[in-house]
Amino acid sequence: MLVVFLAAAAGGSVDFGRAYVLRADLQERLDAAVLAGAKVAQSQQISEAQTYFKGGISSLAAYSPSATFAINSDGTISGDVTASLPASLLGVVGVNQVPVAVHAAATAASSDPVSNGAPCILLLDTGQNALYVNSGAGIQKTSCEMHVHSAAYPAATFTDGGNGLKLARICIKGTQISYNNQLNPAVEKNCAAADDPFAGKLPAVSSLGCDQQLGGHLPDNKAVDKLTPGIYCNGLSANGSPRIELAPGLYVIKNGDWFFNSGTTLVGDDVTLYFADTSKIFFNGNVNIDLSAPADGKYKDILIFEQAGLQKTDMLFNGNQNAVLNGIIYLPSRNAHFNSTFAMNNERTAIVLDDLSLDGTNWNLTPLSGTGGSSASSGSASPRLVQ
Repeated sequence: MLVVFLAAAAGGSVDFGRAYVLRADLQERLDAAVLAGAKVAQSQQISEAQTYFKGGISSLAAYSPSATFAINSDGTISGDVTASLPASLLGVVGVNQVPVAVHAAATAASSDPVSNGAPCILLLDTGQNALYVNSGAGIQKTSCEMHVHSAAYPAATFTDGGNGLKLARICIKGTQISYNNQLNPAVEKNCAAADDPFAGKLPAVSSLGCDQQLGGHLPDNKAVDKLTPGIYCNGLSANGSPRIELAPGLYVIKNGDWFFNSGTTLVGDDVTLYFADTSKIFFNGNVNIDLSAPADGKYKDILIFEQAGLQKTDMLFNGNQNAVLNGIIYLPSRNAHFNSTFAMNNERTAIVLDDLSLDGTNWNLTPLSGTGGSSASSGSASPRLVQ
């Protein structure tokens, strides 16, 4: 019995030492794999990490390493590897395999979801007329770019009239465009439209339940209404011409629309509006809007956003002579229509929509820091390990 005990102790020391060396080797290879994945666009990260890991693992094939990779809700790419080390002397006590497992995760150097070079306006729809520019539409001269993913026939339509979209570049994936004027010389066809820079990078929001004291119809003829953050269900509306002030924080909108009549003033700094479903905001003309996203914190730079994968729905913005919407507007499932001289003056602009129609607009846009350039990928910044 003593001989067996001593043999097991010696065997354990040898086998666990071998397992430690194997674990260190696997950790080094896995770290390199997730870093390689973090360098490319998010849609390619898992395949890139898998390819990188498999390319350097042949010398360890005897240990049957198995790797899995995932994209997490915070935008990081993580990997897990398991392997099995055949035991030597531990076999005398019935232990034939020593399991080994390692974990790693990587992200871009900046936690900011904005990718360097991302366009100010990105349209994700691949169907007809993902961009429709009607008579009277205009965007003042800006360094912003617009990218359109559609390659359908036609991918975009530009009609006569208006001041034109004086963007630095209008990159359209398709080659078929209905183009009836020369007001938009920056249009490029058959262009490599940028990937969605925010996909999988915006914060998850818990929208369970409703704050019963919030929402509904605001009191009539009240000069000022002050709203507080929370979960608003079953809509929000107001008559007359009130001034509605939003306190800083997160406003979750679900199970009903927010409807603002002409003459309303809607203001708020450090605010974020989140759509938990297909609910929407409707501005019924001549609503004065001045909203700005938080400058820091969990929802830094995010003004309006929604979860991905919602049913596609329309969102209408009627004539507003004075609108400021500073920050990220991420509505990938919305067909946005800006009508009747919708004037917008944004100092921080990053907009993602399904598709977009412009009629009688007058926009003055400044890119959000890190956006507006000619190419985008979620791996544009140097990656780093986080786990």
